[in-house]
Amino acid sequence: MKPRVALHWFRRDLRLEDNHGLYRALSEHEQVLPLFIFDTTILDKLEDKHDRRVDFIHHTLTDLHQRLVEVGSGLHVEHGRPLDVWKRLLGTFDVTAVVVNHDHEPYGIARDNEITALVKAHGIPFRSFKDISIFERSEITKDDGLPYTVYTPYMRKWRDRFLPGSAAAFPSEKHLQALWKHPPRDVPSLVDIGFNKTDLVLPDTLLTDDLLRNYPLTRDLPGVEGTSNMSTHLRFGTVSVRDLVRRSVEL
Repeated sequence: MKPRVALHWFRRDLRLEDNHGLYRALSEHEQVLPLFIFDTTILDKLEDKHDRRVDFIHHTLTDLHQRLVEVGSGLHVEHGRPLDVWKRLLGTFDVTAVVVNHDHEPYGIARDNEITALVKAHGIPFRSFKDISIFERSEITKDDGLPYTVYTPYMRKWRDRFLPGSAAAFPSEKHLQALWKHPPRDVPSLVDIGFNKTDLVLPDTLLTDDLLRNYPLTRDLPGVEGTSNMSTHLRFGTVSVRDLVRRSVEL
């Protein structure tokens, strides 16, 4: 018999803590298999095979996999076109649900539409949740419904809409007992997916209270280490934007 699992598909949310989609999957399903796909539709376009972005993702996945192994599970990593991968997965597992966090990029939307159609044809729900931002583009608009093109009025509307509950956490890390327990397989190496190690220096995830407190005064001073260095982590979801906002509001 095929293992019966729900799948949480990691994309731009490479963390176990305060992950909205992962929280939903773990709290609403009995057995959850974490999944990541090295998407060849994207990777094949990268001419430089010493790509720091790929190296960063691979390093993050390796760490994520080890943390999952420690609780008796593991990260299921695939390599290929998402549609082909999902066809294989549906042949390997009895999939009860697919859970993701929103991807707003044009390619991501088209890809998700394709996978949604595939799994729904098999009677499987595809559920997507807000995770990479506090508000989505449709939530902060001008009075006529059009998007802002000037930052200051957008910022004012954002602040007006923000309430204490807007950055509430989704404690996914407290529900790891719902992960599917299975003998883990190794994460493919960089060479396995056609890439090589780089001179990547991993940015620290530590953001001190002093830096946050002084950020308005130091962020524009090139001679001071006053910026957050969080851009890479926010881009790939290795930190929670909600956690950063909560900390900033509390200071």
